[in-house]
Amino acid sequence: MSVSSDDSIGVVWNNKTTCLFFDLSTLKAIGSYVPPNPSGGSTGKITFSKDNHYAIVETDNYNPLVILELSNFTVWQSLLIDDVIHQSYFLGTDNQRVIVFGKTATLYVELLAA
Repeated sequence: MSVSSDDSIGVVWNNKTTCLFFDLSTLKAIGSYVPPNPSGGSTGKITFSKDNHYAIVETDNYNPLVILELSNFTVWQSLLIDDVIHQSYFLGTDNQRVIVFGKTATLYVELLAA
């Protein structure tokens, strides 16, 4: 389970299955996302942006990082990272930069404008 920084949104997932997002004030489901797992990997981590508009979904080590737009639970961007991913985070408050900590490198990624 992951929770947004202001504790308003929570997400739970099971290995290789749907991610379910909940409004934590009402405990009602507000959306879902089924991550692509072509290599048979599993959802590992979900990180929220500071303003809760986006979430980074990490699936397996080599699958792309998927950035979901949480207003409609669609893929905003997908980042191919050629490394074993340990963690990823949004930098700043404008949701335009992501830092990815990998096994062999730390990557700084500028995202496309929303």
